[in-house]
Amino acid sequence: AKAVRFEPYVGGRLMEVWDCDTGEGREMGRVEAWEPGERIQFVDSRGTEVIVEFVPSGAQTRVTLVHRGLERLITAEAEQHAKYGWRLLMPWYDEFVQQRRSTP
Repeated sequence: AKAVRFEPYVGGRLMEVWDCDTGEGREMGRVEAWEPGERIQFVDSRGTEVIVEFVPSGAQTRVTLVHRGLERLITAEAEQHAKYGWRLLMPWYDEFVQQRRSTP
């Protein structure tokens, strides 16, 4: 994947993008809550739920991520997802934040 993209509204798709020019990719989930600067919530294609909350903490922001429903997956899939899933996505998020900070 080249990127991960949200359609920014309730009912929007979470997409794994393979081609940034065409937007080609696959749907990974659906947005259930879209509250910019406060909360994003989505259900992925396996039925697990992800909630990301943003809470001001002085001059910084505390980001809390909760992933529910992994117990419904088969053990090997849940272990692999827990081991690699967020480790791959979080650097993309950090890169996005850093780019926004450096853009006037």
